[in-house]
Amino acid sequence: MGGWLQRRAGLLALLVTLLLGLLLFVWQLGSTGLVDETPPLFAASARAMAETGDWLIPRVNGLPRYDKPPLVYWLMGLLYRLPAQDRWNPLGTWAAGLPSALATVVLMLLLADTVRRWPPPGWAGAATGQGAAWFSGSLAAPLVAALAYALSPLVLLWGRIGVSDALFTATLASSLLLCWRTYAEPRSHWWTPWPVLALAVLTKGPVALVLVLLTLLAFTWLQSDAATLRRRLRPAVGFALAGLLALPWYALALLRDGRPFWDSFFGYHNLQRF
Repeated sequence: MGGWLQRRAGLLALLVTLLLGLLLFVWQLGSTGLVDETPPLFAASARAMAETGDWLIPRVNGLPRYDKPPLVYWLMGLLYRLPAQDRWNPLGTWAAGLPSALATVVLMLLLADTVRRWPPPGWAGAATGQGAAWFSGSLAAPLVAALAYALSPLVLLWGRIGVSDALFTATLASSLLLCWRTYAEPRSHWWTPWPVLALAVLTKGPVALVLVLLTLLAFTWLQSDAATLRRRLRPAVGFALAGLLALPWYALALLRDGRPFWDSFFGYHNLQRF
């Protein structure tokens, strides 16, 4: 009986998380005011991709925009390719903001599901219990985890705006959560975190690899269990897989635009800004 209630409560927690996520980030999307000049530049670049068919390098008024990799532009551009934009999305704000909104909702769901499967000690029903105790722990802990993230002021802001920050946060955090789930569950597939990490590299650059590497090193040091992490995650192969999946765009951009792309993307937007 307790297990049945726990499963029902867990599924209810995910459903409530989904509804709250859609309410917080998709409802009235586009009504959020502009933060600065950056969201219009993202939107203009994505619309240009959709209109010109050049999906390699983002451009504004014909000039290349090397500040970010293309994933967020690709997602916005695909939405701009939907028909009848002038009727249901005349200002383009919905298509520009939806990738950020949906990415934030997906991360909320992954957070809730992770806490549902590995509830924290101290919550009712987290370790032992029956009936209402199972239900309370299985429902409350996932919702608290998801809302603790979603209701953070900057998440509320950037999750509704057409820039790359929310998508990068979602892909990076999802990769780390999948690393944890793979580490905690011996039957998991070792490769699951790494394609998601490749998406983070295609959202904001090689900084994603650095952040995940530092996190795994710190986790290994704190757990004092490097052998288990290496066996279950295969990090050397995983980082290579993520790099290989993200590499084609970088190679094609460098091949076509050469030194300007190298100097601007790597030299300025990565090294100097860091």
